[in-house]
Amino acid sequence: MLIFIFPRLCFSATRYQQDDFPPRIIEHPSDIIVPKGEPATLNCKAEGQPTPTIQWFKDGQPVETDLENARSHRMLLPSGSLFFLRIIHGRRSKPDAGRYQCVATNYLGRAVSNNATLEVAVPGKWHPQDRTKLTITPPGSKCTIPRDMDTFETDFPEGSV
Repeated sequence: MLIFIFPRLCFSATRYQQDDFPPRIIEHPSDIIVPKGEPATLNCKAEGQPTPTIQWFKDGQPVETDLENARSHRMLLPSGSLFFLRIIHGRRSKPDAGRYQCVATNYLGRAVSNNATLEVAVPGKWHPQDRTKLTITPPGSKCTIPRDMDTFETDFPEGSV
C-alpha cells in the first residue's frame, strides 16, 4: 500500500493586480557636505504599485529613524527622503558621515538607489569640490575670465609661488 502526502500550497494574502508593478527609484540621493549640527536631507523618491516602502542603509546597515526610535535625530519623510534634524559628528555618538542608499520594496520586488556620501564639513578641511583654478599672470598681461567665474586678485610674496 502506497500513501502519498501532498503539502498544502500557501498563497500570500496580497493578490497580484494587473496594474501592479515593481518599485523603481525616480530620484536618487546625491552626495552632500554638511556642517556639524546643521540639518540635512538625503532625497529618495520611488514609484511602484502598490506604493513601495522605503528603508535607508548607511554603510550597508539599516538606518534607525524616528519610526523605530522616537528619540532619533533622523526622520523618514513621507516622500521617502531621509531628514537629519542635526548632523552628528563626534566620538560619543555614532557619526552620520558615511555612504547611504535607499531601498524601495513592494511585493513585486525591490529597487536600490545609487550610493550617496554624506560628509561632515570640518573647519579648515579642504573638500575636492572647493577646488579653484589658479592662474598666475605676469603684471600687465591680459587674461580672459568666463563671466560665471568668481574672481579675486591677491599679491603673493616674491618667491612664494
